Amino acid sequence: MGRGRGDFGLWTACLAGVWLTVAGLIAVALVGWAPAAGAGTSAAAAGVTAPTAPTAPAVPGAAPTAATPAPPSHYEAVRDQVVAKLDETDPAQALALLQQIVDDHPDISRICHPIAHDLGHAALEKYAYDFKKAISFQDGVCGNGYLHGVVEHAVLHAPDPEQALHTLCAPELDGSCLHGIGHGAMFVADMDLPKALSFCDWFGQPGQRTACAEGVFMQNFEVDVPGVKNSSWLRASDPMYPCAQQAARYQGPCYYYAPQYYLSIHADQYADGLKWCRTAANTSAVASCTMGLGSRIMKYNIDQVAFSEAQCATETDRALRDVCVRGLTSYYMVHFNDPKAGMRLCVQLTAAVDVTTCKSAATAAVSSRD
Repeated sequence: MGRGRGDFGLWTACLAGVWLTVAGLIAVALVGWAPAAGAGTSAAAAGVTAPTAPTAPAVPGAAPTAATPAPPSHYEAVRDQVVAKLDETDPAQALALLQQIVDDHPDISRICHPIAHDLGHAALEKYAYDFKKAISFQDGVCGNGYLHGVVEHAVLHAPDPEQALHTLCAPELDGSCLHGIGHGAMFVADMDLPKALSFCDWFGQPGQRTACAEGVFMQNFEVDVPGVKNSSWLRASDPMYPCAQQAARYQGPCYYYAPQYYLSIHADQYADGLKWCRTAANTSAVASCTMGLGSRIMKYNIDQVAFSEAQCATETDRALRDVCVRGLTSYYMVHFNDPKAGMRLCVQLTAAVDVTTCKSAATAAVSSRD
């Protein structure tokens, strides 16, 4: 099983989404999913070699130095290294390697979730599609992408994929597994978004449908992953499409993940992205988009807290700035697979209003799981 940091291992595969009300605005906050890899030694100390690949573009605000090793830049380079580790050993060691690569090269956090999905695929194949065996290695690395990958691959290779969408996570139907079902539903539906959401409609509880829909929309807005077909439900001229066209119950998750697509078109344009979020259909949609953008800011700049806070500070509306900071906080906890990591982020923030918001979000996340 995955190795827990502190008492975080006590709550495995927890909810994929927490809906918060902020100044009357409803927003999505993804906060941790499963036990983390242990606080580890660096890759160099552990004898880990980063894949040979061209140097990645510098993260905005970073100051590269000659002493800093060139990070692996290609999706395939990192994926192939960790899959090779899995083939040689087991998923636990492969996930530990992936965590070490991300720790040493934070820019890889941008692509580590789909790489963890690929590890899940490879593990299921390694264990001859023994689902229980494969998920016994689940670990929270990269937002629990490994579990999501195992689930979606198991669905696709089931004798009856549509039935598997409804039975694979039973009887617990926990949020993280259902998030993986959402990813799988998009593949079963051949990237047909409405059809994928119809599978989510089958689940009886609103929270279950939401968790499934989060996986659907994350997959919908994730583009240019090697070997994965892009969704046809995308418009570069309108990156929020098709959120406004969704049933009310699915608009929140849609707007939350839409910034993922926006930033694939407008790389690192965070301040502009916050302005773009203001064009969403209604107040709740604006908040969900802003929360999602805040989460992406932190994901893409995990080692640059001051830079990330500065991006949220460009939002002149105080309530929306708070929502953005809550997004930073939620992803920081996801990255470190530890709800208490939120407080470690809060002490690094400089503006009093941001510290207050961060502590509120971090406290709520911890108290809901202790």
